[in-house]
Amino acid sequence: MVNGTFWSIMVTEKIHIQTSNIGIFSLARSLFMLLFFFTLVPKINAMQFRRPLLSGFSSLILSQLLLIFAPDKSYLVLTFSILLEAFSLSMINPLLDSLQVVMVDPKERARIIAILYVIVITLTSPFGYIAGILSGINHALPFAMNILFLIFGLILTYIASKVGNRRLLC
Repeated sequence: MVNGTFWSIMVTEKIHIQTSNIGIFSLARSLFMLLFFFTLVPKINAMQFRRPLLSGFSSLILSQLLLIFAPDKSYLVLTFSILLEAFSLSMINPLLDSLQVVMVDPKERARIIAILYVIVITLTSPFGYIAGILSGINHALPFAMNILFLIFGLILTYIASKVGNRRLLC
């Protein structure tokens, strides 16, 4: 949500990229994601989620850091940030969807996923407002908040992979 809402503000007001060029970067991100969907995603095994999720979260953190610290009018840094974002999102999103399908009992899948979505929406709703307040203070702060949540995702992925490994050994 932060990237979709505040990315263009960050790019135009902090990095000073021309407004007319924003569409080019969005197109590039979509093309990179499409490329990664067809080349990387088929090679990912949902049961061995640790490495792809950790690399996806890490590259998304790096993408956010590049965006925050990009020099003025730095098209190259912004392009590299978009490339990393496309790489990470094309790994994280399909893998999380696959994990939901693989880990949830097929008879209860619809109910459990519906409950999961309600919980996620309920917990994440206030952060759009919080990101707006943070953006009013400094345009980089919503992305810093994103980084904190991504670090939390890294920690949860690491813990989940350790718990899963213990269950397989028992």
